[in-house]
Amino acid sequence: MNKKLLTMAVGAAIAATSMSASMTANAGVKVFGSAQFEIGTKTTTKEVDDAAGGSVSDTSKFSSTLEDKQRGRFGIKASEDLGFGLKGLAHLEFDTNGEGDDTGYQGKNKKTPDNGKNGKACGGLGCGSGERQIWAGIKGKFGLVSGGSHHGIYKTFGGVKWDPLTATFLEARNSNAMSGGRYGHNNFLDRSLRYMSPKFAGVTVGVIRQFDYEDKKNNLSTAPPVNETDGVRQNASWQVGLKGKWGMTEAIAVYGEETQEKNVPVATTPKAVNNSTRFKIGARFSFAKVHKVAVQYEIINDRQSTDRTETHGYVNWVGKFGSIMPQVGLGIYAANSENQIGTGDWYDKAGTFLQAAVSWRPSKTFRVFGGLRQQSTVQQDYNRVTEVDTNETTTTELTYSVGIRKDF
Repeated sequence: MNKKLLTMAVGAAIAATSMSASMTANAGVKVFGSAQFEIGTKTTTKEVDDAAGGSVSDTSKFSSTLEDKQRGRFGIKASEDLGFGLKGLAHLEFDTNGEGDDTGYQGKNKKTPDNGKNGKACGGLGCGSGERQIWAGIKGKFGLVSGGSHHGIYKTFGGVKWDPLTATFLEARNSNAMSGGRYGHNNFLDRSLRYMSPKFAGVTVGVIRQFDYEDKKNNLSTAPPVNETDGVRQNASWQVGLKGKWGMTEAIAVYGEETQEKNVPVATTPKAVNNSTRFKIGARFSFAKVHKVAVQYEIINDRQSTDRTETHGYVNWVGKFGSIMPQVGLGIYAANSENQIGTGDWYDKAGTFLQAAVSWRPSKTFRVFGGLRQQSTVQQDYNRVTEVDTNETTTTELTYSVGIRKDF
């Protein structure tokens, strides 16, 4: 009897050891991240011409700004073979400044749940704790299905992937060339479900759905809010995109929609529903393994904050000559607020954008870079009743920076 028990115990131990070794072989964990140091200066010049023909100039200069953690990232990727052609995946990624801020120098994207269109579109859980992506999923021949906090499809199809200066002071997003914002090129969609298809004829389909969440701006238990903007906001969004690659040519198309419902516990105030949409198309071409040219165009109908229509156009060239990578980007911008509700003036905007930089990249994980970014925007205000022009404001921003980055 004892011999039988001993034999069974030894067998169980051998089986457990074999199973553990098999699981270790079939599972993989990878630590990744990056560290970046960058220093930059920014000068902003503003000139206002009033309706009477007068002119007032205001020039302000920003002193040199150190951003040791501007691009600091740290994360873990895990993969496990589940059998039957399936893999279990997990992705945890954080920024090292603990703020979840993905805009850096422009400073418009703090992850708070109630700060307008900028920042992470989160529902309170983890907002401001520094997390970027935290998701778990399963992958098979059908594609990848995952749930958690993700980059948006709008952000990563084209967009930031085509600008090597992303997350530096010189980046194209949050500018006249490329949109930013909580659902644009800065977004992380919390409480979301994402699907990424396998490639069909070189084309990948991506879909993401963010579930409803609440933003509470005031303590509604103490007193009723004065107007609907002080109430509870129900937010939701979805995005769908296509990206394809055929030889030296890439193309993308993405559509997204955000819904915001404002509920106020006041009988005389109806619920307001605001729908915003965004659409972009783009293409990138490679030539002789030395040159890449990307073009992207966006149309955004923002019905949540300023109720405006805007367009962004961006084209950039990136060269590779040994370890030297020069880059030049150009952009245009136009916007109007003719559909804006309220009593304020309407406006038209038009702007331009330029970025020029050179990077030294002796390896795929190390770079030293430097360059400039300049943009100019003209805003013409006019009375919504008489349609007579009022003030014209010209704002010019000029930024210089140098930096160093190491990925691992």
